[in-house]
Amino acid sequence: EGYLILLNCPIARTGWYEYLPGELGIDSGSSEAPIPVYRSEDEVFSPASVASFEGKPLTNEHPPQWLEPSNINSYMKGVVNNVRRGVGDESDLLLGDIIVYDPALISQIEAGKRELSSGYDYECVPHPTEEGKFIQQCIRGNHVAAVTAGRAGSRVAAKDEKPEGGKKS
Repeated sequence: EGYLILLNCPIARTGWYEYLPGELGIDSGSSEAPIPVYRSEDEVFSPASVASFEGKPLTNEHPPQWLEPSNINSYMKGVVNNVRRGVGDESDLLLGDIIVYDPALISQIEAGKRELSSGYDYECVPHPTEEGKFIQQCIRGNHVAAVTAGRAGSRVAAKDEKPEGGKKS
């Protein structure tokens, strides 16, 4: 059985995202309207944030619980390495190389499951100048999930791959 190597994969991006109030732990009364949340370059590409994604597990969809040593083996399908900031047209993206070990997930990726979604911890604070908006700070990676449709959009997806076994074609 082989493995799949996915190179130069965007695993996160800067910019605006929408979160439901409950996802942020914000009491918005009866409103379930999405709340704009900003991820700045300074936060996404801080040395601590980048380092926090190094060696993190790849999962098939987001796990129902936070990954930790006691449960990681139940969800880990691969690993993320060589985490870095993109350059040029990708300078707003956090990139990583991913090795996928799980045959079922390899098949799903080959069949088109390409988007990625990072699971991470952060501090959410009110935006200093825009009422009703927030910013994420102290981003710390927990895992990267292969998903059907990620919040970050189709730019955050596996792009480059080597065939199973890691051999270049």
